[in-house]
Amino acid sequence: MRKLPTTAIDVESTLKSITTVLLWLGIIGSIAYTLSISFVEVPGYYHSHSKFSFVGFCTGAGCLLEVIVAWAVLRVFVEISISLKKLIYISDRSFIMDTADVDRSKIKVNKKTGRRVYCYYESASGNIKYYKDLETQDVVSVSDADLEDLQEVTKEEIESRPKLVRSESKLSSSSNLKGLVLGQNVIVNSLNEIGVVKAFTEDGNVIVETNGKLEIVYYDDIKEFDK
Repeated sequence: MRKLPTTAIDVESTLKSITTVLLWLGIIGSIAYTLSISFVEVPGYYHSHSKFSFVGFCTGAGCLLEVIVAWAVLRVFVEISISLKKLIYISDRSFIMDTADVDRSKIKVNKKTGRRVYCYYESASGNIKYYKDLETQDVVSVSDADLEDLQEVTKEEIESRPKLVRSESKLSSSSNLKGLVLGQNVIVNSLNEIGVVKAFTEDGNVIVETNGKLEIVYYDDIKEFDK
């Protein structure tokens, strides 16, 4: 099951920290207040003395209870918000961006993990960028220094991978995949041939027609063909 990215609950995490700080401040303040009103000065003939006040103690204890109840209520609201976001993230596919619309130029490689990521949001100034893992669609924390351009795979690297079998792959109903569309002219690097995109598979590979034959190839084994 996909996990909710931590960046999606930044507000809730901040509120959790604030409520914890307020709880401890409230406890310390309530204890100090209870001690100050639980003992009252009773004047005597020669000197005054302190006397325990049950009413004062109950008042202070009531303040402490109010602090704890307020903290508990806030925590409940925070947990409800997180739970709702998890439900939306898991069940609603529109909550995440469809990789079919990913601009190929925005795909990078995370040098730390070797996985492909893409920039799904960039501010107008270009100073703020958010990335998602291309396969899992999870939001990832990565800096520009840890990214490198996606390099074209070599023919030898493609040949070292498991051979794809068209009959064993399930076709996808999508008409586009990560910037490619049906009917688009492409170059198959491993075959060194020009082909036409005919279909996509559910596991992210591409079926192309070259020289009148249908071939299933890896997504990164093809590149766009400029006429």
